[in-house]
Amino acid sequence: MKEAVSLKIAVVVSALLIAAPAFAGENAQKRGTPEQARAMVDRAVALFIKEGKKAAFDRFNKRPGPEFKHLDLYIFVLRARDATIVAHAQTPMLVGLNGLKLLDARGISIGRLIMGRVTTKGSWVDYWWKDPHTGKISPKS
Repeated sequence: MKEAVSLKIAVVVSALLIAAPAFAGENAQKRGTPEQARAMVDRAVALFIKEGKKAAFDRFNKRPGPEFKHLDLYIFVLRARDATIVAHAQTPMLVGLNGLKLLDARGISIGRLIMGRVTTKGSWVDYWWKDPHTGKISPKS
């Protein structure tokens, strides 16, 4: 069941894992780890399965709490059939936007990158995006 749900809703955590080693020391405490990102996705999928998409999307959009928005990690969801953003814990105003039109700092479609990498086991997608802590464009995964 979990694999089918993953394919249908393409739950994505914007791990925003900073690739640059310059974010060490004090700033490192503001960064999530790949393990934390995976755990966040697992919680998102479990909520979706247990309570359904309406309840899960409401939670992600309106009351994400630290389970779905923590440090520089947050959940967002693209609808698999057309890459429309249907939930976004960091920036709910993006809900309804077609992810194919969402471009990273290089002009590459983030939605296309993500939808091209969806698997039942998950995958990492690298892109350039605004860091929620510094406000600067940074490499993300």
